[in-house]
Amino acid sequence: MAHLRSLLDAPARQHRTVVVSGDFNATYDHREFRRLLGSQYRDAAEASGAGLTRTYPTDRPFPPLLALDHVLVSRAGVRSVSTVAVPGSDHRGLLVHITAPAAA
Repeated sequence: MAHLRSLLDAPARQHRTVVVSGDFNATYDHREFRRLLGSQYRDAAEASGAGLTRTYPTDRPFPPLLALDHVLVSRAGVRSVSTVAVPGSDHRGLLVHITAPAAA
């Protein structure tokens, strides 16, 4: 997670629009995940007001419990976030509607 943060700092400092998605294997309880967000990145689910987007596990007889998968944005707006079934996966996918940032 620390290595990922170092990779993501440069594009954000260059005022570029950045979208990063994946299985971060982390929730907001993880300090390193919160540090990754820092001041440059926002979690798309939080930015859109979607709330907790539980994505894992999906291969159990109960609904997903954890939000381990995330889409992070820098200098981009987020209109909506929802979860979608991914056949064969034990995670739900995230469907994110990203918009251009507001003019400064």
